[in-house]
Amino acid sequence: MIKTFIKYFLSLALIISIFSCTNNKKEFVQLSGKLTDKSGEVLIQKANFQRLIEVNDQGEFSASFPVDQDLYDFETSNGTKTNIYLKNGFNLNIQQKPSPEISFIFDGKGSDSNNYIAKVASFFEGENGQINNYFKLAKNQFELKKEAAKSTLESFKNSSIDDYVLEIVERSNNNFFKYLERQYESLHPKNSLLATGSKSPEFVNYENHKGGTTSLTDFKGKYVYIDIWATWCPPCKREIPYLQKLDEELKGKNIAFISISVDDHNGRRGSKKAWQNMVTSRNLSGTQLFADKSFGSEFIAAYRINSIPRFILIDPAGNIVNANAKRPSSPSLKNELLALGI
Repeated sequence: MIKTFIKYFLSLALIISIFSCTNNKKEFVQLSGKLTDKSGEVLIQKANFQRLIEVNDQGEFSASFPVDQDLYDFETSNGTKTNIYLKNGFNLNIQQKPSPEISFIFDGKGSDSNNYIAKVASFFEGENGQINNYFKLAKNQFELKKEAAKSTLESFKNSSIDDYVLEIVERSNNNFFKYLERQYESLHPKNSLLATGSKSPEFVNYENHKGGTTSLTDFKGKYVYIDIWATWCPPCKREIPYLQKLDEELKGKNIAFISISVDDHNGRRGSKKAWQNMVTSRNLSGTQLFADKSFGSEFIAAYRINSIPRFILIDPAGNIVNANAKRPSSPSLKNELLALGI
């Protein structure tokens, strides 16, 4: 009888132990990955939560910890950021890619929801997220562009995405389109001034990194490709190698490449010193200028720039070719520039 009881007790203890281990696995998230930003730390945070994970000199990291089901900020040591969705029970692997469109790829349990978030974020970081691109269009073109954007976002969905994520993302998307619909009539007249063929707003006497000042009129007779950026902007910095390569490949052509920094003068987000140091340390080519009043500059305000990076293409007569031109990383940009006869 005693042996039977002991045998029963040990079996029960084993079952409880297995059950307990199973439950424990559901009480934390497992994260691992490899970054191009080697060494340092990964910061994962949201309101009332912060977790630092060490990254080794191979760019690898791994950690397990309990979380509340929610969206979190994921930031590398050099300031590259993304949003990730975490839930206890996930076993998520994160790979950082050099691609500027989607810089993080997810694998493992929880990856479908996170790759969906990454696709939507990339969509809105591009020209489809620029509200001025919608407001400058005639009404029928506006409706077509809006419906095409909705259709593209819908195509990103699949049955494996958590309802929690779908609800948050769809609410955000709906708010974006509702804003477009509410504001079109009032903002279209102003933004139509930025249509192709319109006279471009001008910048005057912006500080040049090489010394002195520079104005847009100094480039009359040339096509001008303008990059609006800042040292604190990771997507901006990801475009820099592509811009440098494009500048080198088109040397001798009738086009000028201008980069205008909107770093803050007061140092709250970047600074003139940070701009000067980055241009020098990276030996950036093209014409490197510093906007006179950051986002408050007349030129920046005239183009209604409220997010960066932003790229503008102007023709030799000073007219707008594209107020929201393709990014340097776009494979088709070079051929489109050459097609202009530069």
